[in-house]
This record gives sequence, structure tokens and C-alpha cells, in this order.
Amino acid sequence: MLRRGQSPIAQGFERARAGYNASRPSRFIRRRTGLGGSGDAHYTGAALWSIREQCRDMVRNDPLAGLAVEKAVTNIVRKGFRLEPTTGDEALNLELKARWKAWSEDAAQCEVTGRHTFHRLERLILRERFVDGDIFALKLDGGRLQIQEGDRVQTPGSTRRNVVHGVLLNDFGAPIEYWFAKPAKDRARQDRVQLVRDVDKIPARDEDGEPNVLHIFNEPERVTLTRGIPIFAPIFEYLGMLEDVNFAKLIQQQVVSCVAAFIEQESDVQLGEQEVEGTGVDGTEIVNESIPPGALIRLGKGESIKGFSPQVPNDGYFEQLTFLLRVIFARMGITLAMALFDTSNTTFHGYRGELAQARYGFEIVQADFASQLHSPVYEWQAQSWLAELGVAARDNPRVLEHEWTFPTWDSVKPLDDRKADALALKTLQASPREIANARGRNHADAIRELCEDNAHAIASGHLKAEELQAQGVKDVTWRDVVFLTTQGAAPADEPVKEEEEAAA
Repeated sequence: MLRRGQSPIAQGFERARAGYNASRPSRFIRRRTGLGGSGDAHYTGAALWSIREQCRDMVRNDPLAGLAVEKAVTNIVRKGFRLEPTTGDEALNLELKARWKAWSEDAAQCEVTGRHTFHRLERLILRERFVDGDIFALKLDGGRLQIQEGDRVQTPGSTRRNVVHGVLLNDFGAPIEYWFAKPAKDRARQDRVQLVRDVDKIPARDEDGEPNVLHIFNEPERVTLTRGIPIFAPIFEYLGMLEDVNFAKLIQQQVVSCVAAFIEQESDVQLGEQEVEGTGVDGTEIVNESIPPGALIRLGKGESIKGFSPQVPNDGYFEQLTFLLRVIFARMGITLAMALFDTSNTTFHGYRGELAQARYGFEIVQADFASQLHSPVYEWQAQSWLAELGVAARDNPRVLEHEWTFPTWDSVKPLDDRKADALALKTLQASPREIANARGRNHADAIRELCEDNAHAIASGHLKAEELQAQGVKDVTWRDVVFLTTQGAAPADEPVKEEEEAAA
């Protein structure tokens, strides 16, 4: 297509400079609209609301979409993230850890409604982050959290300020304020606001520069996205296709269950109730005739019966269904075998490889989730606890340092993994702390528990040895009644047959 004032020769040179085929029009490239602009330019507030509500409805009513979300949340959160303060003072570490445990496990202290412990909030917030795209947490006086869903943050229609989807931005795109719609009279429904007076403006950060509003959102696909996008948005059409495929197959199975044979006849004999649907191209009427289930029809002269036994479901159905399910579950970072508890379509080593790939993604989400929710909440609580203990956080910034021990996953081949750990220790390729963390344990806790358990075993052994000596048993010591395993010893090298692995 020539632009105004552009000669055919100039257009030819322009096409020659287009080095990427994607920039050249062709019958293989779909015509796309709405190109150009920042990440926020590609969806309006109404579009974001529609995407969010559509995804919520899909998860509510589609068992596979809900299953995908639950599987992802369960694998990422599991029993919760475990806090490990690293202040440099062991006594202070234990105190802060104990206070965090007491606060996080008490719903009345943790959350404003008093219904959710922090572990339950972990699951709820991550679930809504996936389905809604984002969710917000407000830090209230008294140390409690107030959770606000994404549709509460809105841009009033009357404002002319740089408010993008309910977030007031500065010239660099950093959030200044979050505009929360005031609760509606009907708390079950949050209507869209039109006036600025109908929102509560909450600063993004307090006077000390600490986050005032915790915005937990899906990892953005572009740096210029202000809000989180529901994770199902790119595959929403695939979810609709899956619904259509299953519905069409259900109708087909119902039809096959009702029809056992076709009747071929020369004469026009009415077999059941008739209904005129329309007129054909030759001018004759198109008549649909229904036959009641279980009807016995006697054949007349010139009539024959033809059996009807189609293949349902047909061969292509399972391939199409599997493809759609793989795309849907892959978007959530889980495999088909994980979601459906079915490993019949893969081998043992294939299943192990799928789990490894899924877990790489889980680890990334765990670290991102902790930085958005866990660390800001802990640092907020720790500052008040340190003030009660008379420790000034400003004078010693390290008192807020901490780590999170993320939950791990059971090994598919635990014996081989333990051998690899022992070999890594022996060859100095890993430290005990690194291996403990990889297994979801804190090394300091593991050593302390080991010492306590061994000390208890030795003390009990001494008591039992003295009891035996009093009964006349000679030359018995605690070592004769207590057998402590050798720490760090590699397990015996016992080969495992492939058949046994597959059976396991």
C-alpha cells in the first residue's frame, strides 16, 4: 500500500530494508490492531475489570481451571515459608523467630477480620494473584493486615491526574498513591466510582520510605505495566475451546446413546412427531422427525434397517484434549501428570524431568512472592518488636536482616539424591548449610536438633546402663544400649534396577 507522496520505487526500497519477516505483510501474519504504546496502553480500566471477572468466573465454574490454580498454589506454598532471622545475635534471632511464630499463627493478631492466619493468607493471596492479576495488603495500626482485592483500586472518571488503573504515578512511573474505592453500601458488590471523593488515597510509602501499601502482582511481561494481569488472560480462548470440545463431545455421546439404527424407506411414513425447520434450495420443506426412546417400529414393504455404531470418542478427540490441557497447565507452571495424577503417558525418567522443570518455575515464584509479601510484613513487625526490646534498628541495620527457607519437594529418587549430597560434601562441592537449605531445612536448626537428640540418647543410655549394672550385668556402658549413626557417612552403594524404579 502506497503512502501519500511515496513513489513505487521508494516503497520498494523500504520493503527491502525490512529485515524481519514479521514486519512484512503476508497471508501468514494475522492483522493485529492496537499496536504501539506502553504496557498500560493496551488495556483500559473496563478491560482489566472484564478480564479479571471472566477469569474469576472460569475458575469458579471450570473444574480444570480451578484445579490448575490449586495445584500451583499447593506446590509453591506447601506448609508455608519459614523465617530465619540473621541479625548476628543468636539470642535475638531466637526471640524474633518466636515472636513471628506467635503473631503469624494467631489470626486475631495477624489479620483485621480475625479469620486468617498468615499461612492461610499466603495461600489466599497467591491464589488471587494468579486469578485476579494482583491484590493489595494494607498495614494497619496495631500490627494487623487488611487485604484488599484488585477491583477496589480504581480511577475515578472525573480525575485528570496521572492515575493509571487506580495508581497515581510520578514522571518516572513510580507509584505515589493508591486510590481505593470506598466500600459500597452493598458489601457484596463493588461498583465503579466516578468521583474523586469516592476514593481513599493511601500513600504508597510512609514518611520513612517504607512501603505503606503492599502490591502483590504477577510478574509483568513489560516494565511499563502498572497493574498485574490475570495469568489466564493469554490462554482464555484455549479455556473456551476446551469447554466447547467437551460440550460437543457430550452432545455427541447423548445422540449416540439414543439412536441405534437408521431406517431407510421408500414411502413417506411418519414415525414420530414432525416439525418443519425451513425450506430447502429445491423448494421442498425440511422436516425434522423425532422418535421416542425405546420405540419399536415395524418395517413395511420396501424398507430396511441400517445399523448405527460410530466411534465415540474418536481418535482425534484425545489428542486435541491433551494439547489444550497441556497449554492450560503449562501456563500455571505445572505438568499434565501433576495436575491429573496420571503418569500413564510418560516414563519414569520423563516424569522426573517434567517435575524438575516445573520446580524451577516454582522456585522463581517463591522468591518473588516472598519479596512482595513476606519480607515487607516481617520487617514491619520486627521494627515494633525491636522497639519493645530496646534495640534501635536505625543504629544497627543488620537487626532486620533475615532469610526465608522455602518449602521443597520430595525426591523422586531419594537414595540417589542422598548419595549425591554425601559426595558433594566429601568433595567440598557444597556446604552442609547449602544442602540443608536445598532440602527445605535450616542448618542451624538441624544441628541444634541433632545435638539435643543425641544428648538425650546418651543421657538415657547412661541411665539404662546403670540400671543394668545394678541388676548384675557387668561391663555394660551407654554405648551398648544406644547406637548413634555416623554423621556424614555415605549410604551403601546398592544398585537399583530400572524395573524397580518404574514400579516405585
